[in-house]
Amino acid sequence: MSISDKPENWGVFGDFIGGILNPFLSFSAFIGVLLTVLLQRNQLQQSQSQLAMTREELELTRVELKRSADAQAQQIDSVNIQNFEATFFKLLDRFESQIAHIIRVHLEEDVKNDSNVPSSFSSDRDIRYCGFEHLRYQLYKYQEYYSSEYYRGEFPKRCDSEEAFKGLIFASKASGAIEAYFMHLKFILDFIEESKLIDKRKYYRVLFSEFTNGELIFIFYKVIYSDEFQEVKSKIEEFSLFEYIGYRGLIDGCVDLNKYSLSAYGKNKSININMESWLKDLADMSI
Repeated sequence: MSISDKPENWGVFGDFIGGILNPFLSFSAFIGVLLTVLLQRNQLQQSQSQLAMTREELELTRVELKRSADAQAQQIDSVNIQNFEATFFKLLDRFESQIAHIIRVHLEEDVKNDSNVPSSFSSDRDIRYCGFEHLRYQLYKYQEYYSSEYYRGEFPKRCDSEEAFKGLIFASKASGAIEAYFMHLKFILDFIEESKLIDKRKYYRVLFSEFTNGELIFIFYKVIYSDEFQEVKSKIEEFSLFEYIGYRGLIDGCVDLNKYSLSAYGKNKSININMESWLKDLADMSI
């Protein structure tokens, strides 16, 4: 069989071959595209899976870092509290020795000669107690003096707690001791307030539990009758710092107690009952 040299024969042959190969090549191209799509889809799924794993790992890392940061913050807070408390309790000890020294220097002879005071000077605590008991009785004497005919004339008007307190702290020989006392107290109050502690209630309560009743009486009046201690009033009311005050030592009783909100006295039943009765009587008188 010889190879034809006629162009028309070759044209027919080319059409024949093209008719056979074109569908095959088209099918092969389709299969190739399909395989490519499937491979890409598989790769995309793998990428998404890897991305999800990466996200989980990142989330775990974030959680761990947050846990570590929280633990570190708690550790720092714990150290800060320990440092604060160490300084705070040292200040309380120093405060007691300073007040005892102030009373020895300014008031010892007067305290020992005061028949109202059991003048035991055996320890700093005793000196502190006796000194403020003496000052408390001096406050009553000033109230009597400013209410007397000698001071006010023929028809004297009763002196209130503010006048008696200011007379004692500004015009008596004890004024230097009282001023020094409140200067040292202000330092401790500022130390608490300027700290970064979130809960300061405990330390205010500890501080006020250290005061004798005589000190509480003087702090009671100092806060309401002086500008430099005005900011302490809100703390006293918020933290019930006068819960254990011996209110019978106040000059004007319920009139004075009413200068603070009842929250200042906490669960002190005696004060709450007396104030309730006094306010009721006051309301009845106004009708």
